[in-house]
This record gives sequence, C-alpha cells and structure tokens, in this order.
Amino acid sequence: MKPSGHVEIGIFTVCGDCAESGILYKELSNKAAGGAETKERRFCIMADYHERNKIKKQLIIFLLMAYGVTYLMGILLWYGSAIAVEISVFPGAQMFYPAAGVMLAYLLTKWEDSLLPRWFYLCFLLITLLMMLFSILSVAMPSRITNADGMEMSLWTVFSRYAAAGGSILCWITLLTAFFINFIAFFGEEYGWRYYLQPILQKRFGMRGGVLILGAVWGVYHIFLDFFYYMPRGLAAVAMQIIACVFVSIFFAWAYMKTGNIWVPVILHFLNNHLSWVMAGRYSQSVLENRQAVWAMVPETLIVNGAVFGFFLLSKEFRKRNC
Repeated sequence: MKPSGHVEIGIFTVCGDCAESGILYKELSNKAAGGAETKERRFCIMADYHERNKIKKQLIIFLLMAYGVTYLMGILLWYGSAIAVEISVFPGAQMFYPAAGVMLAYLLTKWEDSLLPRWFYLCFLLITLLMMLFSILSVAMPSRITNADGMEMSLWTVFSRYAAAGGSILCWITLLTAFFINFIAFFGEEYGWRYYLQPILQKRFGMRGGVLILGAVWGVYHIFLDFFYYMPRGLAAVAMQIIACVFVSIFFAWAYMKTGNIWVPVILHFLNNHLSWVMAGRYSQSVLENRQAVWAMVPETLIVNGAVFGFFLLSKEFRKRNC
C-alpha cells in the first residue's frame, strides 16, 4: 500500500506534504523469493517536472547562443575572409557569446542567479549586441584607418575595443570585482563554459569525463576562428585547437573546483591569451593571425599540453563524487 498522502504520477509517487515544493519520490521494488513484490525504499529526486523542463530550456537557449550565434557569425567571418576585409572584431565578440547565452537563458526562464545581479546581465547583453553589430558592420561596411603604430584596422574594430573597454569599466564600477580593463571578454567565456556548463557535464559524465567533453566542446566552438582568423584553413588547426582546449580546460576546471570562484579561471584565461604577445615580444593583432598549423605539429601539441596540464586530472578535486 502507498503511504497516506501520496499520489502516483507516472513512475513517481508524490508526497502530499511536499507537493507544493515539487519534491518527488520514486518507488523502487524488488522481486521477493516467493515472487511477491516488496517495496525496498523511497528516495527524493531533486527537481520536479517543471524544474527539469526549465533546465532543459536553459540548456537549449545557451547552446543556441554559444553555438548557433557563433556559427552564424562564423559564416560572416568566412565571407569577410574571402573578400579580404579586416575581421579582427570577430574573435573578441565571440568571447561574449557563452556568458550571454547563460544570461539570456536565466532571464527568459526567470531563474535567479546568486552570483550576479540582473542589471549586470542587461549591461553585459548590451555590450554583446554592440560587439555583434560591429562584427557585422566590419564586413558589410568595411572601413580602414591607420592607428599611431601604423597598423591597419577597421573603424569597427576601434569601436569594438572602445565598447569592450567601456563595458569593462562600467561593470568594474558597478560590480566592484573587475580586475583588468578587458576582463569582460574573458568572463564571457568562463561564465558560460566553466560556471554553467561544466557542472552539468560533470553530473552527467563524471568529474573527469565531463571536463574532457567540455574541453572538446570548447575547442569545436573555435572552429571558424581556426579556419579564417587564427590560422590558415585546415583541419590540423582545428585538431590543435581542440587538444589545447581539452588540456587547458582540465587546468581551468581544477582551478575552479579548487577555489569555487569563477573569477580565478577568468584571470587564468586572461593570462593564457596574453601569453602569446608576451612570448612574441609585441602587442599586435598580427601575432594571432596567420600562424602555421600542420599535422606534424599535432603530436607535439598533444605531448606538451599533456605534460603541462594532464596531471591535474589526478588531483583530489577530480576524485570527488559527482555533484
């Protein structure tokens, strides 16, 4: 017999006392020796149907923004590359899309975020829209100017840098947690990948498996930049990007799990991206453009990244039980 106050909904038995909070109970049964069914135990499931549907909607919205918008803009990036216009707005703009996806998902499903206030969302989304607009205009209405260093860039690239700097300053003033003038772009990726998607994948595929899958997802997300911006066209560039993202993702995930603070991987991402300029000895966009990528470099990329970051998978943070 079912306990009093319980009703069945499909395979679930809902406790009447907990119906308002949406807590569900699932009934397990085993076959007894004589063939009769005996109820073994009941346990709580953390979310009701409405909560699960909301989480699914959030994930769909996030993926549409992080991948859908990125790939749509990637088609425009390809076209800009084909007609040889200045396209350096695109990589900076793309860094905003993952966090914008999370924010849109939370806003549209009326989900409360304990990390950031709603007005921060609106500010960030406004900057994201501006970055997208400047990306589109850089191809639709190409315009070139020369800066003080003699480096050619489009007017829209200049506008995008002012927008990113202005957005960073505004968020720094209001949030009081910003640390560099361009932090907002790096927050754009880490809030989407590490803060939002990493726990979901780890819950589904395990602490290590979830992070490895996240790294591959993060790498594929860069595919248009690999073909048309960072490096010449070629699958070798994509393979190297995915390998690097998988291993860097291990390190960023370890730092996030170790500290529980999303700003730590944001800072690490900032430092990682600026390492290229430090090693090149000059701060120029040309450092990131038209680098070489051949299949002979793929094993080297795998060995170097594995040696530097792979051992973090053995840390105690990755041995913990799933959330």
